[in-house]
Amino acid sequence: MHYVFVYGTLRSGQKYHSLVKKFVVTVKPAFVQGRLYHLREGYPALVLARDLPRAEADGPQPAGGDNGRTVRVAVAVTRVRGDLLGFADLKPVLPILDELEDYYGPGDPRNLYERVTVWAAAGGGRRVRSLVYAFPSGKLGWLERHAIPIPGGDWVKWKAGR
Repeated sequence: MHYVFVYGTLRSGQKYHSLVKKFVVTVKPAFVQGRLYHLREGYPALVLARDLPRAEADGPQPAGGDNGRTVRVAVAVTRVRGDLLGFADLKPVLPILDELEDYYGPGDPRNLYERVTVWAAAGGGRRVRSLVYAFPSGKLGWLERHAIPIPGGDWVKWKAGR
């Protein structure tokens, strides 16, 4: 079985799920660690936790610590909820997904998203190796300025509450 983690318009019941529905063998709720945003074009963007920069900040020091010491703090991440779509064969599916996600190949500057491998957490704490289309980390600054952060990491739930 081959898996793709989807967190927006490809989730079951959403706008573009029908593009891949005939190839889907299983659908399971799952999550990955990262930060989720809503783009004004009407779909989400995921930045994986591993791609978020570490910030340096002068924060509170522990008792007896050196004043003036720089403390490394991680950028806030959340559980990004989505569906783990299982496919018997990815060959007919990847061209459909690549076109939808504006993916031209690894590191191509025209990419809206990068297709990468992640470990998604499925039911019972099971980790499943899957593909995901994630926003390139080099475009995080643009995302921070032009997109809406989604608290709670569930785009479908967030969208329904608007």
